[in-house]
Amino acid sequence: MLNMEVKNLIDYFVLCGLDVKSGLEAECTSPDEPTNTKSPLERSYKSKILYHFPENLPWNPFDEDAVTQINRFYFFSSKSGLGL
Repeated sequence: MLNMEVKNLIDYFVLCGLDVKSGLEAECTSPDEPTNTKSPLERSYKSKILYHFPENLPWNPFDEDAVTQINRFYFFSSKSGLGL
């Protein structure tokens, strides 16, 4: 009998973004600067893992801390903030 190992290129699909249940969590850009000194549109915010598929794999449990996310995200009031 052949040894049947599972060999996936990708084990999980992860969706990261803004969690509307917990709200916005401002990201501290510098230890010397409090986050509330900037207006809400100038602050950066932390992203969170919203979903991951599948829920868990027996040979590779999902580790939320091992997922690399974008460092921060911003809100813009116009396209000019995007450099377009």
